[in-house]
Amino acid sequence: MADPIVIQCSQACTVAVELRIPGLDLSVQDAMTIGFGIVAVWAVALFWAEIARAVDARNERNED
Repeated sequence: MADPIVIQCSQACTVAVELRIPGLDLSVQDAMTIGFGIVAVWAVALFWAEIARAVDARNERNED
């Protein structure tokens, strides 16, 4: 865990804290690239699922 940062003010002060979480600190472009990759994997999986369903349906018709 990181060492705490202590800020001491002699008078009233305002402190702005920027929270950065490693792994979630992405640019918009990086997030879009990751999102596109996830959607592409889902699309390929659905494509192969439909192919398998069509082959299975064809095999069932041939057995009848």
